[in-house]
Amino acid sequence: MLIAAIPKSGSTAIMETLGKGHGITYMQFSHTDVTPRPTVCDPRVTPIGVFHGDLYNYDDAFLREISQSKTLLYKQHIAPSESNRRALMGERIVVLLRDPVDIVDAYHRGFAKQIHRVPVGLPRDISLEAWREHARRCGILDALTWFNESWRREPDPNWLFLDFTQLIGTPKESIQAVEEHLGLPASGLADLRKARYSKSLVIPYRHNRIWRDRVEQIRSSVQPTVKITKRFVMARVQRLATRMPGFLKRSKWVRKVFHRFRSKMG
Repeated sequence: MLIAAIPKSGSTAIMETLGKGHGITYMQFSHTDVTPRPTVCDPRVTPIGVFHGDLYNYDDAFLREISQSKTLLYKQHIAPSESNRRALMGERIVVLLRDPVDIVDAYHRGFAKQIHRVPVGLPRDISLEAWREHARRCGILDALTWFNESWRREPDPNWLFLDFTQLIGTPKESIQAVEEHLGLPASGLADLRKARYSKSLVIPYRHNRIWRDRVEQIRSSVQPTVKITKRFVMARVQRLATRMPGFLKRSKWVRKVFHRFRSKMG
């Protein structure tokens, strides 16, 4: 089962809602664990690659396998390149889309919530108007427009198209439509789970045979090369502290824990 989505379209929310509602495993895979390794996608999506690392051309057999799976629910930002569209022709998938201008604005909200990093060269507190102008000049808006329009061009009758506004405005009807299209039993779910993408959504490799051989190969070849010392541990802790969200840095409890840790480490 596959949900092919444009970025910032609520795909994680619908994936978690269906996955937990039906008790099935759900995931967003990493391109680095796909065999054979995917090739670079259409250059027209390159501008949004700064936010998303899964915009590739995937192997035809791999795309057909994940779309035909009955035990795993996949959600992925699959770009509508000729290769990807051809591989998914005839497959029953859900295509989730959203207005490109709304996505640009969603990226800006993501900066404040630290969901996305502000692109290099831009101020951290960039205004919405300045960000919209940058997205237009650097090709982000064009890339999202191409993504949206290319999926809708000559659509396959087996593809269920769902818009973000429809998903948010009528969640119960949208969930029912997706369940029926993917062959899931009616659950009666009426609300979407609030969610945002996290790497924790990548399921353990044992659930996906496509990953198994590669992970075992990596594990067998890795040798410990770092000597664990107090200095090494402190460096890691300091790195964690610098990457911590602002609201945690301001927490008295967190600062107290770090202070005690430093005292014990000497």
